[in-house]
Amino acid sequence: MISASLCRRLRRVQRIRNLIERDYEKVTAGHLHKVAEDVRDLVPDFLRPFRDWIEPQL
Repeated sequence: MISASLCRRLRRVQRIRNLIERDYEKVTAGHLHKVAEDVRDLVPDFLRPFRDWIEPQL
């Protein structure tokens, strides 16, 4: 299970991803950089609870 905090972080990144997809002309280089950093930081926290399930698939 993922924590409420991680869920909020994932939802924030999702909202920004939607902005990039639909209104890309409004996205600044700063937005993209921040999203890239957020995703980089989220991946380990997101995958940790699913590691035992995912690892055999790799």
